[in-house]
Amino acid sequence: SSVELIAVAHPDHALHQLQRELSTQDLESQLQVVIRDSGRRESVDMFWLAAEQRWTVASLATAAQFVSSGLGFAWLPRHLIERELMAGSLKPLLLDQGGSRNPLFYLYSNKNKPLGPATQILVDLIQRFDAVPLNAALTAPLPSA
Repeated sequence: SSVELIAVAHPDHALHQLQRELSTQDLESQLQVVIRDSGRRESVDMFWLAAEQRWTVASLATAAQFVSSGLGFAWLPRHLIERELMAGSLKPLLLDQGGSRNPLFYLYSNKNKPLGPATQILVDLIQRFDAVPLNAALTAPLPSA
């Protein structure tokens, strides 16, 4: 499944004050808020980790709260921050490249161990919502089985 991530910061953040297209070098000197990847055992820098200074948080909601309060910048899923974008507490960064990313997300299972009931429900929900536009999923009722 693919999710659109956009680079955002509070409208008063120093990056927006530059009032021009931003480069990777502009991001390097700023604090970046990143979400902990609980699935990885080793530390891996993904392509969107641009800044040398990072705060790692446990959830997307915490990252959005930090960034909309003016603490750093982050790449966040557009569908989860629509309210903040509309309210003006978050504003997309004007990057010369890579301001929007669509990474793929995967759910892996152990072929030697059957899925538990909660995991099977998650798989079913992901499959059902994969074909539904993300903004529709926020307001539409669950599709019938």
